[in-house]
Amino acid sequence: MRKRPTKIQTYDLIIALFAGLTFAVLSAWYISPALIASPTLSPYIAPNFGDYCEYLGLWDVQHIRQIKPDEIGSGVQAIDFMHPGRRTLIGSIPARLFLSKFGVIDSLTAGALLCSVIFGGSLYLWATALFGRLAGIFSVIAALSTGSLCLMTRHLTFYPTITAFFALAGAATTIAMRNQYRSGWPYLLAGIAIGGSLLVDVRGLIWVGMCIPFLGLSILWQRKFFPILRNVLLLGLPIWASFQIGSWNTGRLLPMSLEE
Repeated sequence: MRKRPTKIQTYDLIIALFAGLTFAVLSAWYISPALIASPTLSPYIAPNFGDYCEYLGLWDVQHIRQIKPDEIGSGVQAIDFMHPGRRTLIGSIPARLFLSKFGVIDSLTAGALLCSVIFGGSLYLWATALFGRLAGIFSVIAALSTGSLCLMTRHLTFYPTITAFFALAGAATTIAMRNQYRSGWPYLLAGIAIGGSLLVDVRGLIWVGMCIPFLGLSILWQRKFFPILRNVLLLGLPIWASFQIGSWNTGRLLPMSLEE
């Protein structure tokens, strides 16, 4: 007898929050210190740290543009970016939430913790939608056994942000496909997560682009005009909006991948 897909209930969201908090706390205070207990490793992972500080500061700047070579020394009042922007404002939102209270370094750490909570909760919902609640719990336990995911709590970068967006997009896509909800909230959540991933880094095309055709098939499977129209709009509008704010997101500079 084929088992019916697990429908996500309200209490699953509470369990997801608890799973996310557990994942973040164990990763940050127990597992990560053991992984980096070496004199050759820093307690934090912060490549290109200046770039991330720079983009945190862009929130408080009213006029931002790239200075042209012939404007150097001409007194142009703008942020002096001589190179294409490598980071994004959306990626800095988790850290920005804590910036005024904790300062740059601690706000990046707090943002990484927040993203780890979202990641752990999304992982639970993702596995629960696929194989049931027990699988959801074990998926979080399995994630704690992987060093790279636990070390995200020590990344003073925007990588935790895109990791959280990717997990959230995967969870929402799976919920939409497996449960065939009459409501459109999984599609809206998936649209926000996909749009956010695309804004944080161009590699979002690879990481969450695969979710879009699966969501499209899930929508068409409903075979009724109004549910199809509603879910297309709920999925498509956040992705469209992410394209519209692309210029603001990069400080009106030419974006580049985090790898460059």
